[in-house]
Amino acid sequence: MDAKKKSDSVRRLKRIIVMSVIIIILIPSVMCIFLFSRVNDLERQVDDLFEAKLEQEVEMSMMFDAYGNSGEDYIVSETIAEPEKTDSEVENQTIAQEMETTEESEKGKQGVPEKNTRKVYLTFDDGPSSHTNEILDILSAYDVKATFFVVAKTEEEWKPVYQRIVNEGHTLAMHSYTHKYGEIYESMEAFSEDVTKLQNFLYDVTGQKCMFYRFPGGSSNTVSRVPMDTMIEYLNSQGITYFDWNVDSNDAGGAKTSEEVYNNVIKGLSKNKANMVLM
Repeated sequence: MDAKKKSDSVRRLKRIIVMSVIIIILIPSVMCIFLFSRVNDLERQVDDLFEAKLEQEVEMSMMFDAYGNSGEDYIVSETIAEPEKTDSEVENQTIAQEMETTEESEKGKQGVPEKNTRKVYLTFDDGPSSHTNEILDILSAYDVKATFFVVAKTEEEWKPVYQRIVNEGHTLAMHSYTHKYGEIYESMEAFSEDVTKLQNFLYDVTGQKCMFYRFPGGSSNTVSRVPMDTMIEYLNSQGITYFDWNVDSNDAGGAKTSEEVYNNVIKGLSKNKANMVLM
């Protein structure tokens, strides 16, 4: 009898051990599946919010252009409300010239784009550089406007380049003073000081108060010690609008020819949303 009891006890203990092992294996697996699903949902929500933000900015620009301009060509513009403007400041800052893929109708000629018009914003990061003047020459030749998210280069040789960007009707926007992740994202104080320092520098050089910003590494970077939401709230409190991108030319990451850059951009374009091209 004792032997039978001992045998039953051993079997029960084995079942308990087996069940425990199964539970230990299943719980992390179930949690991983659940978390993976949640991350995908959150990523989709972030993408939707970003696209909605872009569309809202575009709609605001379209409304201004439709009622404020009588131009023959439709250009997406941004109007910046700035306190105590000087005569040297530009009131209507053009963020990008819309590139149309369809023929203009009579309605389009009056300044209202057709529904199937594809919107493309050309944005250049990290300048000014040795290529900036050449880029400006090309944009001028094709009468296209772009946005330059710049850093601070304090040498005298670069000041005319900042001024040329403004003078030729492009948008001068901020991309941090130093572009050094470790310094910019060290603390909220460091970030706000960097933004203010760059904004003041560009104002001193060009007389233009810049109100657009692009986070180094984008607003979803993982290197910042400060939650990105906190920095976004700060920008909003200062009346500064930030922009990411949804089309990558990959000119800094692998594309070696102009044809590759072109193909990367064309493949990334969408007819259903504003296309913010990173270069």
